[in-house]
Amino acid sequence: MSRFLSPLRYFKNKGIPRLWIIFLVIGLMFYFAMVQGGFISWFIFYAFLPVAGYILILLFYPFKSIIASRVIQNTQLFAGDTLHLRIILRRKLPIPFFLVTVCEAEEDEGNARPGASVSGTFLWLGTRASFSCSIPDIKRGKHTFSSIELKTEDPFGFYRKRVRISCESVIIVYPKVRPVGFSENRPGKAFNPLSQDTDFSQFSGLRAYQPSDRLSWLDWKSTAKTSHLVTKQYEPEGESQASVVFVSHEFDSDELFERGVSFTASLVQTLLRNHFNVRLTCGAVSQTLLIRQNNRKEWSEAFLMLAELTKKDALRSGDVPISNREKRAGFAVSTDPEIVEKLGRNARSSGLSQTLFYVSNRNQGESVSRYASLFSAIFIVSSDDFGKILKAGI
Repeated sequence: MSRFLSPLRYFKNKGIPRLWIIFLVIGLMFYFAMVQGGFISWFIFYAFLPVAGYILILLFYPFKSIIASRVIQNTQLFAGDTLHLRIILRRKLPIPFFLVTVCEAEEDEGNARPGASVSGTFLWLGTRASFSCSIPDIKRGKHTFSSIELKTEDPFGFYRKRVRISCESVIIVYPKVRPVGFSENRPGKAFNPLSQDTDFSQFSGLRAYQPSDRLSWLDWKSTAKTSHLVTKQYEPEGESQASVVFVSHEFDSDELFERGVSFTASLVQTLLRNHFNVRLTCGAVSQTLLIRQNNRKEWSEAFLMLAELTKKDALRSGDVPISNREKRAGFAVSTDPEIVEKLGRNARSSGLSQTLFYVSNRNQGESVSRYASLFSAIFIVSSDDFGKILKAGI
């Protein structure tokens, strides 16, 4: 059946039905002029002939010979920004085009871009034309723009021509980065997990216990001998090391997943600005990426990996290896409470400090507070405002 309908679709796309109507109107005007024979009837007939001739020009004009180029006016794009484009059309045959409109063509896969503006002009006479378009609230990810849609018609609206012009561009939209702030779940008390010194440096001796020391630093043998609390003293490492892991659940909503990616990017940037070297793991198939604080190329690679991360390729809780031999501060960002429980148990058993960020909806965050301990701090990320994240539990 589709084989017989394909010629009909071809004629419809070419505008043949409207062309038949135009020829029918011309025939009726000619018949009316022949029968009436007056000046007005023949004037109407001859006045309509240029319109019919222009429609024939539109029908046979080689629109495929028009060359399109796209200029992206944004230097860098983040999720939620407005994409500003300039579309430039060039042609060899400067036939007048009336009521010209240009816009980004919707993708065949259904990946439409809602809110994309349409730019146009009443008359295009020359060989070159420029149009400005914008797409507001663009989403994070890798966007491929493959074609531009051009529409034109005659001044009286009898015939309309729509054509797609190939013009491919690839645009990367990075996750939204916001300032990250931490606070205890008690009024007036601030807490910053980045300020805690790690105990993964070289042992240098013993000293008297201070209130800010960790319990894991206590030297129990020396304490028993002297009857005073004694802690181990360490030499600070040359560079602070941190590990960031992003874990999601396969049934996360798009809003929750995007919040998790955005917070991961914000956390990585915060660590780098606090003089950490970061190992980032976020994809099930992608390798762990080392980001050094002074290496701009590695920064770009990390944010590109987060920009292209999809829900399908994201790391799951079962894919995360748990090690007790890590010599770096651990940070986990997760939308799955299972990984929060797993890392909380590992922190208790190993005595290594872990910071967990549970990304959730507003009414689901407190369910993981029971996994908090002296070695694992849990923060609830329940909104897109990362400036004041509350610490859960103890």
